[in-house]
Amino acid sequence: MRYEIHHRSTYTYDESVSIGHHLARLAPREMLHQHCEWHGVDVEPEPMSLAGHRDYFGNQCLFFALHGAHKTLTVTAHSFVVVHPRVGGSGGDPFVGGVAGGGAG
Repeated sequence: MRYEIHHRSTYTYDESVSIGHHLARLAPREMLHQHCEWHGVDVEPEPMSLAGHRDYFGNQCLFFALHGAHKTLTVTAHSFVVVHPRVGGSGGDPFVGGVAGGGAG
């Protein structure tokens, strides 16, 4: 099954914020039965810097910094994910043992 996923978070501040440092974990996990074909994130206002890394658990992390006055922050994630049926699946926890080629490293 192929899914198209959209997520939007909007933050509105009572007063202008001049600097913001943020860490987002919005990318779908690669797992034994799940594959993320494409993932993108849009940030408004446009960040001064962006950097990505994987955390200890294999999650994609996106750090972004906003330098300049703003009263609203909108983060929108778009993903295309393919989920394959489990062969002989137990119906248990989908996150146990599910990291494809990942984990600590």
